[in-house]
Amino acid sequence: MNQIPINIVCGFIGSGKTTLLNKLLAEYQVKLLVLQFEEGESELNEGLPVRHLIEEDFDMNELLKLLKSFRYDEIWIEWNSMRNFDELMQLLLPMEIQQYCYINKIIYVADQNEKMYLSNMGNLVIPAIQSADIIYCPRETSRMGSYSLLHNLNRKAKITGKARVVRSHLSRVKVSSPGLLLLYTVLFASILWLVPTFSPANQSLAKWSNIVTGILYEGIPFLIIGSMLSAAMQILVPDAIILKYFPKGKIQGMVVAILMSFFLPVCDCAVIPVFFGLLRKKVPKIAAYTYLCVAPIVNPFVMLATYFAFGNNGNMVLIRSITGVVSGCIIALLCNYFISLDEQIPQYAITNCQCGRYLRNGDSKFHRFIGHASEEFYSIAIYFLIGAILSATLQMISFFDQLSRGTTTSLTIILLMITAFFLCMCSMADAVVAKSLLTQFPFVSVLAFLLFGPMMDLKTYLSLSTGLSKTNIRKMTVIMFVVCFFVTSIYNVISGGGWLS
Repeated sequence: MNQIPINIVCGFIGSGKTTLLNKLLAEYQVKLLVLQFEEGESELNEGLPVRHLIEEDFDMNELLKLLKSFRYDEIWIEWNSMRNFDELMQLLLPMEIQQYCYINKIIYVADQNEKMYLSNMGNLVIPAIQSADIIYCPRETSRMGSYSLLHNLNRKAKITGKARVVRSHLSRVKVSSPGLLLLYTVLFASILWLVPTFSPANQSLAKWSNIVTGILYEGIPFLIIGSMLSAAMQILVPDAIILKYFPKGKIQGMVVAILMSFFLPVCDCAVIPVFFGLLRKKVPKIAAYTYLCVAPIVNPFVMLATYFAFGNNGNMVLIRSITGVVSGCIIALLCNYFISLDEQIPQYAITNCQCGRYLRNGDSKFHRFIGHASEEFYSIAIYFLIGAILSATLQMISFFDQLSRGTTTSLTIILLMITAFFLCMCSMADAVVAKSLLTQFPFVSVLAFLLFGPMMDLKTYLSLSTGLSKTNIRKMTVIMFVVCFFVTSIYNVISGGGWLS
């Protein structure tokens, strides 16, 4: 028996859900069942085949009766976000229901008052936003500043203000992100491999393609293994455990932050939610800052990746970890002194790992593990591919070779720190790119790349903006930049610019 696709349109009363439904279903020539869990300001077109206004006591048995009574081609649900989104998931996810139907797309309709709703009722609306495949955001809503907020809460959703764009995405076959990315990576690597064959005279192009191919082949195993390990830890060690056992003292908090970073590692996208959770729990801010800076570096999986990326060199792991802890503690002290976090962390601040959208498709630990690993691999592999291309390009430009050979070590440190900020690389894979940069840049510059990038990049900056003021984030970024610069510079003086032996 073929399952019936269910499309969900959710949002607050007056947001335009029914109006959007009328636009989307105007040209439908199929057997439709439309379930409205509210009676809104607008009415559905009379031409629609079947419509049911759902009462409060509607349950799974009532839905089963509807599904068994007639063979529908599609089911559409209009859901009021004043009700908890989990109620709808509990109605649709039982196996008895999934025998007949499956969730195809979730469409969230944004409102002009979205910021107010998120501030006052974030616990109700955030699950719907983060589960959405499409966010319908009309122009007047975008002008109210909701676009960037919605994008930060769900970066994988298609955000549009046009009904025809929504319609085009409804029927689109969804290819699994990891599979699509793997296909693109193989095709790209194949092109790079063929470049020297078709243009043997162009030695520079051949060298560039060989560098990129080498970085990709060396780094992709780290991405796969790292994504799987990170997913396993995220399932076995929920963020709530970390928040539960954090002490209230400042010094104890800093020590526990460092220890938990190692013994209870989380994926990169979970560091910000834990940071916000610590602030909400009224943990000393200095401890929260320490965790934010140290967690992406003193992660045992990151250490392992660094060890193998640098040719089984344990010294590199020690150097990165020690300078990371020292930098993190100094940054925490300075942020605690110079930044006043008096603002209340709003409810719409990112509060959970952004790899969680797949949870509606199954509740077993195995499905959660596969979903988390897939989402994380896809999100970090794109940045890794960009990093490989940029790394190879930097190595081919003679200006940077001259820069690294001169007396401008400080400039190369600044250059690679800026590069790390915009690359947004996962700390599980940045060591592979960093190792390739050693042929062109001083070791201390590469160390700065490995310190500053995990602490603060563009992705982290945007995630922090959902809960902190821009002024405080700018101060935090400047402090991190300056401290990482001086710590690596001091290390350069102590070690003579080389590796500790």
